[in-house]
Amino acid sequence: MKVEMLESSATENVARVNHPSLRIELKIHSGPRPYFDTETESLLTLSRINSRPEGLSDGKLPTLNAEIDWDRKTYSRVESLLKEGLVVLVPRIKYRKEKREGEIVLHLVSAKGDSVRDREAFKNLVLEIHRRSAWAVRNYTIENQTNRSRKLDLFLEEILSGKWIGPRRSSNEVLIGYLERIRMPELLRDDSIAEAVEQIDAFMREEGFVIPTKNFGYIYVPEAEADSLFKKAKNLYRYQLLPKLTDAIPNLENEIRTYRESFLDVSYDDLVETPRFARDKMFVGEWQKFSQRIVSSFESDILAILSSIGTKAIASDEYKKELEDRKIERGLRQALPGADPPMARFLRLEGPDFSGTKLPKSLEDDPEFLSIVYFGIKGPCLCVCPNSEGTVLAIFGELEDKYSFESETALSFLLMIYARRNRIGAWFNKEVFREAFCGAALACLGKKVPWLYRMAFFVGFRDSLLSEVFHVLSVLDYDQLDRKLEGENQSRRKYDTLRQEFLKVI
Repeated sequence: MKVEMLESSATENVARVNHPSLRIELKIHSGPRPYFDTETESLLTLSRINSRPEGLSDGKLPTLNAEIDWDRKTYSRVESLLKEGLVVLVPRIKYRKEKREGEIVLHLVSAKGDSVRDREAFKNLVLEIHRRSAWAVRNYTIENQTNRSRKLDLFLEEILSGKWIGPRRSSNEVLIGYLERIRMPELLRDDSIAEAVEQIDAFMREEGFVIPTKNFGYIYVPEAEADSLFKKAKNLYRYQLLPKLTDAIPNLENEIRTYRESFLDVSYDDLVETPRFARDKMFVGEWQKFSQRIVSSFESDILAILSSIGTKAIASDEYKKELEDRKIERGLRQALPGADPPMARFLRLEGPDFSGTKLPKSLEDDPEFLSIVYFGIKGPCLCVCPNSEGTVLAIFGELEDKYSFESETALSFLLMIYARRNRIGAWFNKEVFREAFCGAALACLGKKVPWLYRMAFFVGFRDSLLSEVFHVLSVLDYDQLDRKLEGENQSRRKYDTLRQEFLKVI
């Protein structure tokens, strides 16, 4: 298999952001115009009044079937208006559920106006016609592919194994196939078909439902199947396509490794917290990049299809994760404040619930909650409780009465109060709060408090204990820094190991 690479450029892998400009423009009316017979004047008036997007939506814009021969009078009327530059014919692919190949029509659009506003309305109308053509082609593509018995993953396997024998047509050729059914092309501007193809294709790309290819027309990747397709796509790439490409292109393996190094350099958190997700994003970026670099249209198309599958699967994963975060946050707001017993209002999220979540950042400045990331024996966890003096006092009481022993739950709660002491400083101005805080700390951290302070607390000198409790918690807070640094060192070692693994191309 002979495969070549395009030279890289500064614009490589950059999606087209700006929609292509229209080549046709409305002309500002000046001077007299000829007058026609009553029917032609009526047609011109109808076109002028309804040459707005609203006229198109209402079905009042003059529309002619482009797939039949017009009668002589209709042809003559349209031709005379075109010769004077008063109208233009804009082709449209129209969706008809009962017609699998669509219907081709020509809209008679007024080409002259009196103001800049008319020019803008003309532009918007022509673009809307092309956008609706794109919508029709998209629908037909989805319907035709859905009606086929052959699935997309089997289609890709057939291509890679050389068993695919279908007709080769580019996406542009698909559009031309629709528009070449026009029976009177001589009435169109010379670049009318080319502009329609360009505009329709641009709208198709921007919408993103289907993928333009050089060999297989437009391909539809069903969102509902993206997850299962993505698993198969990764296997097809790693075990079939990638070995063929690296064998055929001498320097490709080095280029892929260079790309992966660049990706991993800026993906530290993703790689450490969610390695599978990071690998998936790396593959999708790889497919997108090299689909634009490989000259061979077959392999380029396959990579583009894989990229679309992966993009949709990742978007689905991100959406699910966002929904889960919202669900947890909504649960916090609804259930946590009224949970019973009071200790249930203090929540710790760790392990899979903590990994990759955006909750710590979103809750950090949330006035409804107190929160902290606590570094425990098993790793970091998010600790959160309602920002309520009554709730905190109730938890202090339970710590002193029922949980009067050293535990990570008690320690993480007390450290959270210590870390947020400036935010809740007004609470510490109250004697009842200070005593409850010191009582809970003494019950759970008693061995860390010198006996003299403990004795003073029990004989009634309770205010004297606050500074010592703060001191003990400051030491424990410093220990948290050590644990955090150790966790970061472990993350670095994990990152280095995974990085080496991810850099293996074959």
